Amino acid sequence: MIKRVLVGVCQSPAQNDMAALAVDIAKRAGADVTGLAVVDADRIAPVSPAVTGVYSSQIKQRENELAAAHDQANVHMAPLRKAAEAAGLPFHEMKLEGDSADVLQDAWRFQDLFLMANRPWPPGERTAMQVTAVLRLIASGVRPVIAVPPGAAEAPKTVMVALSGSLECAKSMKNLLQMAIWPDAHLHLVTSAPCKTGEPAGQLLEHAAAFAQAYGRQTSTQIIERPADRTGALLGAADEVGAEALVIGSSYKRFLAVQRFGSHAQELLQRFPGAVFVSH
Repeated sequence: MIKRVLVGVCQSPAQNDMAALAVDIAKRAGADVTGLAVVDADRIAPVSPAVTGVYSSQIKQRENELAAAHDQANVHMAPLRKAAEAAGLPFHEMKLEGDSADVLQDAWRFQDLFLMANRPWPPGERTAMQVTAVLRLIASGVRPVIAVPPGAAEAPKTVMVALSGSLECAKSMKNLLQMAIWPDAHLHLVTSAPCKTGEPAGQLLEHAAAFAQAYGRQTSTQIIERPADRTGALLGAADEVGAEALVIGSSYKRFLAVQRFGSHAQELLQRFPGAVFVSH
């Protein structure tokens, strides 16, 4: 069950697609929509130590840059508000200043689902972030997340679920089902053999399909035998069945231990053309 959907508002070209997707999810669930825009002053206009002090021209320039960032936040918030109100959904705004990671964690505490661009581009910043920003957010405790690229489908008809045997992948699928996200979509369950757990791939898919069917979902299954390029094989499978959204699990333990993520999740976020539901 979903009651609150949080949407990151930014300069990304995916913003309108994300708004449509968020409103569709919220309307099906009868949930509120909250737009969140974060202006990170220290990233936009950092204060550099000056030998002779801070000049009034520097202060004015910083004020102008922050004002422009707030204006951008308002511009990109407006279409989300319009879409939510047109659908008859309660809409709330959060326009906050501070460290992006800290603000996001605070804003997330009493929300159910967070939608963000797959490459976030916060107001006032000159360039978009990399897809690792999504994974870092998940590692910080904000999850589940739907990462949205430009052109993502508003209401996916086929959703591919990538399973490896790991708990992270299983939890992602369970989150999707329990929250009734895209409840009318066909689920295509895929795994690459051999499974991480050592169990037969067919057995893993059989158990996963039975669980999904208990939620009244239609499923199909596919085994990819020992692919040399696991990411490419999954993307190929998604293309074959016309999957418009992808469900993956991402382990945050590796990030916490060695400050990096495996390339697999990064590549899927970069290359998959639809929305990616990520949990752990």
